Amino acid sequence: MSEQNPDVIISSLYAKGRERNQQIVAWYDKVFQQVSSRERSSDTLVQLRQLFYIVLVNIDNPAVPIHLVEILSQTAVDSERETLKLRWLCAAILRDLAPIPSLPTVPLPPDTATLPLILPFILQQSVNQRQITQAATQMVRCLAHSSPQELDTLVPILACISNIHHVYRDVRLIGSEEMNTLNKQLGVWLRFAPKTQITGGFPLTKIQKKQPKNFVKELDGATCQDFFTCLNLASNYGGEQMLNIMSWSLMRNWIDCTYSQWETVEILFLASRGSTPSISGRESPFSQSINTSPPDTTPSSSPVPLIRASSSFTNESMDGSLARLSTSSKLGNNTFQERIIEYCQRVIDQSQRKPLKKEDDDMLQACLIEAVILIDRICIRDGGLSSKLFPTLKRLLLQSSDRDRVVLHLVEFFLHHGDAIAFDTDKALDSFFGSNIANSYHNQGLAMDTILFGLRNANTLREGSVFTRYFPNWLKILAWSPVTYVQDFQQLLPYMLTSTTALELLHFLLDLPCLSAALQAQQYSKDGLTTFSDSVQACQEHSYQFVFNFLLRNEAGQCDTIDKLDSLLLLLSDMSSHPRVLATCDVTPLLLTRYFQALLSANSKLLASKVVPVILERSRQLYNVISFRRDVRTELRSALLSIFQQYPDVLMDHASELLEFVGQHSSLSAGNDGFFSYVVFLIGEYARASIDARCNSETYDQFYEVFESLAYEASASIHGRPVQQRPQRGVYSAKLVVMLLTAMSKLASRSQTLIPRVILCIRKVDQQTADSSLSASDKRILCSRASQLISALRLPNIASIVFNPPLDLHMPNVILNQVNTAQYLSLINSELSSNYALRP
Repeated sequence: MSEQNPDVIISSLYAKGRERNQQIVAWYDKVFQQVSSRERSSDTLVQLRQLFYIVLVNIDNPAVPIHLVEILSQTAVDSERETLKLRWLCAAILRDLAPIPSLPTVPLPPDTATLPLILPFILQQSVNQRQITQAATQMVRCLAHSSPQELDTLVPILACISNIHHVYRDVRLIGSEEMNTLNKQLGVWLRFAPKTQITGGFPLTKIQKKQPKNFVKELDGATCQDFFTCLNLASNYGGEQMLNIMSWSLMRNWIDCTYSQWETVEILFLASRGSTPSISGRESPFSQSINTSPPDTTPSSSPVPLIRASSSFTNESMDGSLARLSTSSKLGNNTFQERIIEYCQRVIDQSQRKPLKKEDDDMLQACLIEAVILIDRICIRDGGLSSKLFPTLKRLLLQSSDRDRVVLHLVEFFLHHGDAIAFDTDKALDSFFGSNIANSYHNQGLAMDTILFGLRNANTLREGSVFTRYFPNWLKILAWSPVTYVQDFQQLLPYMLTSTTALELLHFLLDLPCLSAALQAQQYSKDGLTTFSDSVQACQEHSYQFVFNFLLRNEAGQCDTIDKLDSLLLLLSDMSSHPRVLATCDVTPLLLTRYFQALLSANSKLLASKVVPVILERSRQLYNVISFRRDVRTELRSALLSIFQQYPDVLMDHASELLEFVGQHSSLSAGNDGFFSYVVFLIGEYARASIDARCNSETYDQFYEVFESLAYEASASIHGRPVQQRPQRGVYSAKLVVMLLTAMSKLASRSQTLIPRVILCIRKVDQQTADSSLSASDKRILCSRASQLISALRLPNIASIVFNPPLDLHMPNVILNQVNTAQYLSLINSELSSNYALRP
């Protein structure tokens, strides 16, 4: 078969593309004609569904013609002539297409019931804040004048009001009068929902007077004697009952939005009088800077104040504005606030009943959490209520010992208000993080709440011992769900790092895969599973209990590590293929990076010096997963370089540990030659008398003797070894030999009595490798480097310049600018062009 001409192929592809484009344009025109026609066929909905799927599955919005978009927007808001199904499809298509820059502003529909349908598109498309304000005001008025039987209209509108206030939470969308109206309506729905069930199913029907009243039930099956709440059970819920539940579900968001608006007015009021506001003893989030610029039209811009502070805005007008809003301060008005607190207390009282079903218990716990959060938010705004509500919450704490998530939110309440109510918060924190987390780290709901609790209160908890004392329990959550919480722990990790926990925390991070394996083995043991039998059996044996107890400890401060770490790594080696363990291996290097960033940012030489021996020791003791060892050693050597760059004299503080490390054959275990080469480079680079006066000729001799012995051993090991038997990254690689020879040359340039010995060693190594079975490229590199080093050492004055550049010079072109002699300029050029530079 003859090959086709490329030009013919390209022309054919272009022709197919043009034909396809014409078909798409014709199809768009067909959809436009069907939607715009008054006599629509059944095929119209089919075509709109196809358009919806096309828009939905395309990452980039398809090029829908603007005339089709306009007819879709007109159809979506036309509630008089169009069916709900057709309007819903048009609104869904527009929502996924938005924003559409070429489309003019979409007008608000006259029918308020249509607003929730089209509002998501308007929020994405519109940049006109006035239009959003008009929509919010229109929906509030609809809520005030609608009956509970209009549930299909009220519920979407209520949700939309909450959502747009959350998006524009720093902008006043509705006036004080509308806010008070809505607060009053929400209070009525919360407190005065009927206690009787409706007899018919959905849609809602009124109860006939002659029918006997069928009261809703409590969780334990008893008849409801108090007012209706979300914890009351019914076969069929009425309209006011559904609105009660809906109001409760959005109350937290509404409280935050209401408070945000009231707080902004108070800040502007106090700022106009030259004072800095503070609410309930807390520094306001706006106290650092107040935006006095004109309101921007986009919700993503900086917060827009309720009332612009300008030269024409007097104290009298501010007093009037604050007075108008005073009725809505502290969550709208006192009646509304009392309704919320009364509802929360009613939910807490209902928690004393034992649910008949497991699902009801989960619902009860969720509602209790919401009640505690709402009380906490209200008490933060109105500090005087904390002492009144304290007995109720303390009683709930005693009754909720088996509900860990509820206990956590109660602890958070006491953390916020402990000083005002004279409560020992530290005892509650120690109890929760010392035992509850240790027993329930695998509970996903509790784990998420705990992480969010730590992120919200990190600055407050920094002063205590929650992070520093209980970081083993915190990290159990990460070891069980590594992928889920790795980003959160990157934020929390600096709070766990102090001078007393630095070493133990580093050991714990390096043992994180072991912790994950031990937790999984422990779970298998409890479940009676025989999977990964070696680890499960070791977890059950009494002789290994000490090792596992140390790894699974709840508190820090016992010791940094144990002598039987190698045994522990061996015991858990069969878990190295478990998905949870492998995921932990992947996230550990990320945490190590964050750890060393926090360590060096502390600007403490003593703290940085402490971790150097740990880095050297643990580079040889890592969990047996190849990728994990490789990535962790990369992080360790980068950290070691950063420490020496920031504190060069640390090298002499640990000269004995470094000598011991490079002198032990175990340091060159399989896969560790890269880290070992890095240590050799660091010794040759930073062992200088100009950095530390303790570095003298005796120090140079000690390092040189170790390097010389390693160089001879490495060359002898490489000499005569067949290429096919030499691993790609063997114990002694060609790169390691180059690093050893270069480091010895650097030492000789600082102690010139070593120059003859170094030259002799380089020649012998060069001769041995020349007769070896190394690859041609490796031989060429070794020969070239040996020649360069010998040439430099024969000129001691030049060698001292070549091998000892200033420590702040890292770029080759900067080094070249510092030299003037053509002889060693040529030498440096050859050095930089070789495959193995002075720096690894």
